[in-house]
Amino acid sequence: MFSLRCGRKTFEFGPCHVGINGTFLRGFYPDDERINVIATFEGLAEPVKVPNYNDMLLNAPHYPPDTDIVVGESTLKVHRHFLCMISSVFHAYFTHDSKEAQTGELQIDDFEFQTVKNVVDHCQGRDIPDLSLQEAFDLLRFADKKHSKRPWKTA
Repeated sequence: MFSLRCGRKTFEFGPCHVGINGTFLRGFYPDDERINVIATFEGLAEPVKVPNYNDMLLNAPHYPPDTDIVVGESTLKVHRHFLCMISSVFHAYFTHDSKEAQTGELQIDDFEFQTVKNVVDHCQGRDIPDLSLQEAFDLLRFADKKHSKRPWKTA
């Protein structure tokens, strides 16, 4: 049970009254009025952090990376199953009789190492640094070329 105060009106709600996108307030105010809502919830447990992919990798030392992405002189160690999940292009590399499937090495010559690292980090749920316009463009270009399926969110 919780209370919600909107202007001078206070409403009492039980769990069954909570709607999506404020639907429980429809009918109380005309559509053209703005509603400022301040809600206080008491007695709630601490939020549970749902682990992201990166958290799972860090807590799974028994499952080491099995693929090297080589960009110039730099190498990024990753799990091929992860690459197959995020990209149909990578999936094709590792599920057919290809050089990449046999050697566990993926050579990328058309992007900078930092671009590839940013894409992998983002897809694994790691924080990536603030990007310049060019770096953001390169990240999206890589995702488009490799058919990456991770949803790209803006702040």
